[in-house]
Amino acid sequence: MDITTRVKVPCRVAYVRINKPVSFRDGATEKYSLTCIVNKEDQDTVDAINNAIYEAQRIGIDKKWDGSMPDDLKSPLRDGDTDRADDETYKGKYFISASTIQKPVVVDQQVHIVNDPRLVYSGCYCNVILEFYPFRSPAVDGVAAELGNIQFVKDGEPLGFQNRLNNEFEVIA
Repeated sequence: MDITTRVKVPCRVAYVRINKPVSFRDGATEKYSLTCIVNKEDQDTVDAINNAIYEAQRIGIDKKWDGSMPDDLKSPLRDGDTDRADDETYKGKYFISASTIQKPVVVDQQVHIVNDPRLVYSGCYCNVILEFYPFRSPAVDGVAAELGNIQFVKDGEPLGFQNRLNNEFEVIA
C-alpha cells in the first residue's frame, strides 16, 4: 500500500468558496475553501483520510515538531456528532475544512473542465482532492488539509441560505 498525504474524498460539500478567494481575518491571505462532509459508514474513505493524516504527522515529527508529537495536536478531521451536534447535516458524519491559495480546477462527471461557478454549491456531492500537511504556529500545532481539484458527482439538496428561503416562503401565483 502506498503511503500518501493526498486523498480523493467522495463527499457532500458545504461552505463552498471556490470561485473567489475569501479572507477570514483582517490581513490574512485570501483563500479558496470548502468543507467536505463524509459519512462515518464510508470506512474506506475514513481509513484513507486517517492514513494520510498519520503520514502528515510522521512528516511533522521529522520536519516541524522537533522530533516528537506535540500535545493537543489539531486534526483536520472533525466529528459532526460532537462539533456540530445542533446541525442535522453533520449527524453521523465527519467533516474537514480545506483551503488553498490557488483556484481549484472543477471538472464534471466526464472529467471535462467546467467554468460555470454554479456547478459546485453547498449541498452537492463531489470528489475532492485533499493534501494533508503538518503545520506549526505560535498558538497550535497540527495537521491541515489543502484543497485540491474538484469533480462534481451529483446534485444534492442545497444547504444554508437558499434552503432556508425555500422553507420560509411559498411561490406567489
